[in-house]
Amino acid sequence: MQYSKSEKEENIQYVENLMNKRIWTSLELVLPPESKNDSIGKVLSRVTEYLEHYQIDSDENHKQKLIAITKQFNKNCSIIGELVSKFRTAKIKIDDLEEKHKQDLEEIYNSISEVTPDDEKSMQMMAGLSAPKSLYDRICEAADRCKKHWKLQTMENDYYCFFTLFGALPFRVHVHPNLGLVYEVKTYTNLDVIISADSRPVAWYGLKLFQHKLKEDNLLSVLGVKYDILTLLDYVNMTMEEIKNFRQEYISLVKKYGTSHHFRMNKDLSISFEVMNVNLIIHWVFTINMSPTEPISKDSIKVCCRVGEKVNEDDIKCIAENTPKGTKFIRNFIENVDDYMKRIEKKLKFKRGPY
Repeated sequence: MQYSKSEKEENIQYVENLMNKRIWTSLELVLPPESKNDSIGKVLSRVTEYLEHYQIDSDENHKQKLIAITKQFNKNCSIIGELVSKFRTAKIKIDDLEEKHKQDLEEIYNSISEVTPDDEKSMQMMAGLSAPKSLYDRICEAADRCKKHWKLQTMENDYYCFFTLFGALPFRVHVHPNLGLVYEVKTYTNLDVIISADSRPVAWYGLKLFQHKLKEDNLLSVLGVKYDILTLLDYVNMTMEEIKNFRQEYISLVKKYGTSHHFRMNKDLSISFEVMNVNLIIHWVFTINMSPTEPISKDSIKVCCRVGEKVNEDDIKCIAENTPKGTKFIRNFIENVDDYMKRIEKKLKFKRGPY
């Protein structure tokens, strides 16, 4: 193949540019054969073709340039070829998974003959752990961690009968046989347990509160439309914790304010306490409605004056509204009323002047 002088100049300049960028020597080694059809492949083909077929003419400058380019080309190809050969991806041995599985099975079968009685028990326990548990088994597991807040009494067909509130509140649950979803909850009252154990109003309050908690409307609002029996039992457990905390707080308040404030729970399940000041001749009686269906609010509190200075009911309602709600509400409310009484005492002493 013959090239004109202008074509020679153009090709030499093209090759020099590629040499300066150090691109073509590496591309030729890594490009796949199909890349010969794209622009880069055409460039490399063109350079190779030129170096192979170029006829050296009498022009000494062209001759020396071509010789230098050819030497550099061969040198770079050799260096890069060695580098690439060192960094080729290592071959990874891929095991035959199916064959390995067969080998594992053979090892297991061979070891069966060497199993001891203790190993057999362990294997049976492992098999039991992997097997799906029945609804009854899951209920028994929940009973072990419920702190005796409820107890499974009987199970018949799809009906489970439980006791809670120290045996005072039996309830029966109708569930789906497979999914454990609750169809219906019915509560009963074991009056013998309440009367024999504790007939004080606080016991009746706990019973009324628990019965309200297990009513259908309340369960739907708290647990949703669909809930299973394990969720229900967790809710029973939480309710028992709530009632126990209230009972403990009530006993503590009786010890602290029973004498000084005549603190008590009445037969209508309301709580009363009295505030008295002999020097100022003040006697106020506070009554808190402890409805099991509604939380305590400022409207739950009534106060009347038996003797002395009349009570500002707006101030009392403001005190109740600013008292944090919760188990400690009654304790905090009494303390706030005592502080209010001290302020009233200072105010009346100032009005009356020294004795």
